[in-house]
Amino acid sequence: MAKPGKIPKLPVQQLVILALCRLADPISFSSVFPYLPEMIESFNVPKNEVGRWAGITSAVFSLSQAVTGVLLHLKKCGLLFGFSKNLPLAIVARSLAGASNGNVGILRTAVAEMVPHKELQPKAFSVMPLMWTIGSIFGPGFGGALANPAARYQVFDNDFFRRFPYALPNIMACLFFFVGLTSGALFLKETLETKKHRRDYGRMTGKAIVRCFWKKTKKHRLPVDEEQSASLLKRSPTTSVSTVDGRVGSIPSKKPVLPDRPTYREPSIPSPTTNSCPSSCIILPRPTVPQTPTSISHSSSRVDSG
Repeated sequence: MAKPGKIPKLPVQQLVILALCRLADPISFSSVFPYLPEMIESFNVPKNEVGRWAGITSAVFSLSQAVTGVLLHLKKCGLLFGFSKNLPLAIVARSLAGASNGNVGILRTAVAEMVPHKELQPKAFSVMPLMWTIGSIFGPGFGGALANPAARYQVFDNDFFRRFPYALPNIMACLFFFVGLTSGALFLKETLETKKHRRDYGRMTGKAIVRCFWKKTKKHRLPVDEEQSASLLKRSPTTSVSTVDGRVGSIPSKKPVLPDRPTYREPSIPSPTTNSCPSSCIILPRPTVPQTPTSISHSSSRVDSG
């Protein structure tokens, strides 16, 4: 559950693991359709009976899955179907593959427990049908391309694929099962409330594997990180401090250094009562008034009268 005030998010990594587990089912189910009539005919079945037995072999998978889907929750691949040499063995192998493929209900339950928020459940539940659609597209594609490879590809022209011409599509389908099963065992979290806090040895192994690869990649990236950190230290402003023994060192300053801004200082105006002038002002000489002849005559007359 998300904390109060925190926006809930989809567990993307866990949904990807569930998607890988879901992808193997439609691939195993639909990869046999392109070569199934040809395979039924190779069992010496009359041509007028090929369509009927091909339909029965296809329907047995879903029928067995519906019967045992609630009781058995297993995950097995249909590898035995590719090595069938007669019609009864092919029908039995196909029915066993469907009977042991009961993970549809488990996956949907895991999604519901993994995403308890109702506003996120539409997106989470749409992942599983999307994986079924994608698997139904790629399953018939590589199933028809890899059937009877000894007659089509020179690299597969050997005794094994001549004896089992339909083994290669089933081997590829089992690889998808193996990827989904391995990723679920190593990285999928327990969603059941009563078993969440138990020790999960599968996830512990997965964390150890990831940690091992992470250390290797971290060692390769270490010189680059050192160069970047050195360049960042060069660019970061420093502050000098004095240590206990009297030496002066420098530590990166945590406060950002702002650019110097020009300051405006208002000029000081001298007081009219004082003759003090700041150092910034300039004293100009007082202009002299020239004496005219009239002013000289007036001043002499004053002297005579006196």
